Amino acid sequence: MDAVGINWPGLLTQLISFLILFLLLKKFLYRPVIKMLEDRAEKIKTSLEAADKVKQEAEQTTAANESLMLKAREESQALIFESREQAKKIKESELEKSKLQIEIERKRALDEIRSEEDKIINNIRSEFSGLAISAAEKIIEREVNENNHKEIIQLFLKKAKNIKS
Repeated sequence: MDAVGINWPGLLTQLISFLILFLLLKKFLYRPVIKMLEDRAEKIKTSLEAADKVKQEAEQTTAANESLMLKAREESQALIFESREQAKKIKESELEKSKLQIEIERKRALDEIRSEEDKIINNIRSEFSGLAISAAEKIIEREVNENNHKEIIQLFLKKAKNIKS
């Protein structure tokens, strides 16, 4: 094989050197590199698991936060409703007080009107009785006949109209 250019002793030496180098590399380099790659893969796996765990915790926290927000929203709605109800009750109470006060003032005004009306009626009665007495005196002083009687009544009615006005 010398004609082809193959040097058997050199080839054999190189083949043995390659095998020795291969075994040495396998024993001292390949196993540590594989171990290092396996350790790296384990770290990546652990990191991914930790990331998944953090993601799940974040989702749980988000769900808890949403639940708290919903609860807070419901509580605020309840407080708003309660405040509106209290405002409505206060408004109704104040309206009732106002109605009562108005009714008291109306009754007082009616009482004053009735009192004034009674005073006016009493004044009219006293005036009327005075006129009746004056008319009776005039009737007694004069002779009562039909013409005098009509004249006295007409005069009396004129004076009564003047008093009403």
